[in-house]
Amino acid sequence: MLAWALSLEVRTGPASLKAGCLIGDRIFVNPRDRLERQGFTVAHECAHYLCDLEGIPHASQTEHVCDAIASCLLLPRIDFTRDMRRTGGCLFALKALHPWASHEALVRRLVSIMPGVAWVWDCETPSGSRRPYSIVTPGQRWPYRRPTRDELDAIDAAIETRAPAESCGGVRAWPVFEPGFARVISLASIDVFADCS
Repeated sequence: MLAWALSLEVRTGPASLKAGCLIGDRIFVNPRDRLERQGFTVAHECAHYLCDLEGIPHASQTEHVCDAIASCLLLPRIDFTRDMRRTGGCLFALKALHPWASHEALVRRLVSIMPGVAWVWDCETPSGSRRPYSIVTPGQRWPYRRPTRDELDAIDAAIETRAPAESCGGVRAWPVFEPGFARVISLASIDVFADCS
């Protein structure tokens, strides 16, 4: 709807397209991507378009900035905060309420609202596994380059049981399994780690 409102046409590009792209008034998405990923790609490219309309220089339009804007477009703060409270921040319950957002987009939005840290651990992907990466609330300093013991406990339990898990330290983790794809996402409030520093 946003692309339509901006008079942008959404088309599928070639299957070799690694990421979406904006060319003139057309947004191209990879036809092999999951629909939720295509939706995020459209929002991301709309963010680039909106930055262009506002005269923001291309050097300032980093992919990270446009990802953040796309997340805000897909998951508006007021509605998402209400849903976050209603579900207790459960990633699976939020996914049921927001089927067009990926699990990663949901956890990114959670961390943008609630001071916290999330880890995304790809166990199996079509292109092989990747190293885990953290997502930290903007403006928060996070001293750890690897998951802490509590985070690893929750991640390991989620992998082992193939079900949501919570460590003794209050870190929650959710396994995400789709054909050819396995990932675990953990989430902890920054407050959980206040005593660790």
